[in-house]
Amino acid sequence: RSVRSIGTVHSVEEIRILARLSGKLGTLPIPEGGAVSRGDLLAEIASPETGARQERVYQERGRAAIEAAFLCRQADQDEALGRAQAITLQKVDASREACRAAGKAVAAAGASLQEQSILAGNKRERAPFPGIVLRWVAQPGENVMPGQPLLWLGGHDLEVRVQVPENDLVKGIVPDLPVELLFPDGTRQHGTVRTISPESVGPARTAEVRISLKRPAGAAWGHGMSVEVDFVLEETARTWIVPSVAVHTSDAGSHVFIVSHGALVRREVFPKLTVPPETAVTGKLTEMDRVVTDRHLQLHDGLPVWVAPSTGMTP
Repeated sequence: RSVRSIGTVHSVEEIRILARLSGKLGTLPIPEGGAVSRGDLLAEIASPETGARQERVYQERGRAAIEAAFLCRQADQDEALGRAQAITLQKVDASREACRAAGKAVAAAGASLQEQSILAGNKRERAPFPGIVLRWVAQPGENVMPGQPLLWLGGHDLEVRVQVPENDLVKGIVPDLPVELLFPDGTRQHGTVRTISPESVGPARTAEVRISLKRPAGAAWGHGMSVEVDFVLEETARTWIVPSVAVHTSDAGSHVFIVSHGALVRREVFPKLTVPPETAVTGKLTEMDRVVTDRHLQLHDGLPVWVAPSTGMTP
């Protein structure tokens, strides 16, 4: 027993690379589908005003340092004059406070310079993990703003994502449930449910189910590829294929008659799937059992019989 659906191949890790400052997108050096390593350059934004602000803050820090050096030298001189009682103590204290204030101004200018240096570093976006550039969202030459997506980056590890309606979800789809995957190239793979979204969304009230996936060597599986997914709700370890006419069904259940030691023996079976002229069943049967295929006879448990050669389908 299973639930069938259609899923899509995705990277386990998928992130958007966003612009962190305003400017013109200069280059996207990695084409769509190109592989990257951690730290590789993904995008570069031309932002002349950022460089200008950095230069201005650098000059302001230099001026603050010169002023602080002058005021602190003046404070040292005033302190010497104060000890000689050439100037008042109030003048000495004022000079020392001016020196301390100038030192704080230098520290503030240094912090501003560090901030501008960080902002200048935001002109280049680098890969946070090895993966593949899935899609460009912006184009080189386009003006971008902070927070605007530039591209999608996906990792090498893959998964299948399925939007499952909640009425199918309650049939027994849970984490670690086995699934069967069929890809467009005919490849089949076993998998398991990894996670299930805790909420249902959209008009159809669907929840996202994620299935772990292993890519075989040489498999041409692309991101966004559709996959047939069978959630295996109930799995039978062993079934027997018998002629459909051998299966007798009533309100009490289903059974077949087998020949054993010159007599019929009734065996209870459980039909699983019928594809005429055969039916897959489970039950206490063996591969050496012979089943009776004539429904028109008055068969019952213990009826004496003997085996004779026949033509056509052999029971």
